[in-house]
Amino acid sequence: MKEDTLFKETPIDNLQSIRIETRHFKVGCLQISWKNLTGTIDAEYYLEGSNDAETWDVLSSPSVMSEAESCDLIMFSEIFCKYIRCRIYKKGVTGGSVSAVLTLKV
Repeated sequence: MKEDTLFKETPIDNLQSIRIETRHFKVGCLQISWKNLTGTIDAEYYLEGSNDAETWDVLSSPSVMSEAESCDLIMFSEIFCKYIRCRIYKKGVTGGSVSAVLTLKV
């Protein structure tokens, strides 16, 4: 099992996480939490995958941060790409912070 911190109490500003190599892993989950969001609370987050770390495809349906403070868990299986990352678009959110951990398992 492999666990990587993507963000830790990072200010929200269209975050793009570090890319994580997924080779040899088959299933995983993204644990994401946010707090103190301000403005219009409608930020979206999702997983992206790539085989070359240049071109990224969306792997999950967008989820919406609709409360000032909350958390979510996205589980996934059958990883067919070499790299994975989390992408957040803040849209109307003007402040707050996000934490996210990606866990991968063989």
